[in-house]
Amino acid sequence: MGNAQIEKTLGDFDRITLYRTLKSMEEAGIIHQAIDGSNEMKYALCSDNCTVHNHADDHAHFLCRDCGVTTCIDHVMASPLRLPINYTLDKVDIALTGICPACRV
Repeated sequence: MGNAQIEKTLGDFDRITLYRTLKSMEEAGIIHQAIDGSNEMKYALCSDNCTVHNHADDHAHFLCRDCGVTTCIDHVMASPLRLPINYTLDKVDIALTGICPACRV
């Protein structure tokens, strides 16, 4: 769910409290950012393997170009990346765009 959707659903609220709450939930391993290639900040529920110190959300995010829904897709991994010497990789975001199964019918 994106920030704009959350704000619309909540109506009249304190934005600072919303962003602090989202950040706290992310740090606690409850939600993760769903980077999908759109310009909107979106969040999804974490898997049971996520903890305060380790997010186990190394999976793809699929954005349907028809309905606009973003879906977490497990078991789609980037091939091992080889970086130049002295670079350290912290995170890889896999953003996929196409048509979801519901829109294909």
